[in-house]
Amino acid sequence: MTSTEDAFTREQIEGVLRSFEEGDTAAASEFWAEDGVFVDPHYPESEYRGPDEIRAALDWALENVVEQPGLSIRNVWKEGDTFAVEVDTHHVMKDGSEAEFPQVFVVESADGKVTRWQSYLPFPP
Repeated sequence: MTSTEDAFTREQIEGVLRSFEEGDTAAASEFWAEDGVFVDPHYPESEYRGPDEIRAALDWALENVVEQPGLSIRNVWKEGDTFAVEVDTHHVMKDGSEAEFPQVFVVESADGKVTRWQSYLPFPP
């Protein structure tokens, strides 16, 4: 059982999202465990492992795809150390277009760090 001090929280999930929105990929990636995984079909690779790879992936998104990310949490469900996070996404893309869509993140954690963060979309990548 995880102690309260080591439990990952909704506030930390919000911290990941706010850091990404602010372009602070170093702060966002610090929430991951050394062997934590990030999976998102928007990215060139199917999986990124560890804070350094995850930071590089987030940097890639901000440099190549998204001008201004927007991620608003609609609902969060928690069971043990696992969260389901329903998000309203509203990004301004590099070409000036806007992308609005719902998505769900499944976030697994241990010892206060993300061990898996996976995005699920209502459409193919």
